[in-house]
Amino acid sequence: MQMQIDLRLRYPKRYVPVSPEKQIQHFEKLLNGRLDASGVMRLLPYAIRRPAENWFVAPKLGLFKAYEEAVDFMLSARGVILRERQALIYEKPQQLERTKNALRQLGEAQEGDFWFFPAQLGFLHRQASAEEVRSNYGEKEFGLDVYLAAACLVSHGERLTGDQTELGINCPGNEDHKGGIPKIPGFNSFEGRVRCLLNRTNEPNPSYGSATGFLPY
Repeated sequence: MQMQIDLRLRYPKRYVPVSPEKQIQHFEKLLNGRLDASGVMRLLPYAIRRPAENWFVAPKLGLFKAYEEAVDFMLSARGVILRERQALIYEKPQQLERTKNALRQLGEAQEGDFWFFPAQLGFLHRQASAEEVRSNYGEKEFGLDVYLAAACLVSHGERLTGDQTELGINCPGNEDHKGGIPKIPGFNSFEGRVRCLLNRTNEPNPSYGSATGFLPY
């Protein structure tokens, strides 16, 4: 994997990548217990040699009773304001097959309670619609869904810390078809608070980019 992103030029000054070890500690505190991080530890030497925006740690969905519970947990931990709570939580947007397959591969290759993967939270695909992003995925690239994106924001609280001018994050790993208009979850910041809403998949927005991860194998 060759992708590298210049954090000095593109990212908010308050945003600093967090080490995998600190991400693990953060989630153990949130989940009130010690978790199996053996899969992450095994990949650490490799991760140092393959920089993306950062390597992100996300608890596997098996730690929760249901997908909705997992999403609700991450959004609540970050203090996210929900604009369409029912659609985002109780009527979950469909997780697309490419994202499902990527998580399946990560799960098969990584033992323990965490997924560990390189990702970028929007700048690589800034100003492109989700449809455009999906049609131009790299070979190992996959869209983050609302759960993975929320987990990345939980452990990287400074990623969205400004007002509405800060970069929004679309989640192309999901899609919602209610009302006949395809939409995806997205995050932005407004008046110092992070909020989650639904955006149309076919509409580019100069203030948004799509978050994607990369299979490290």
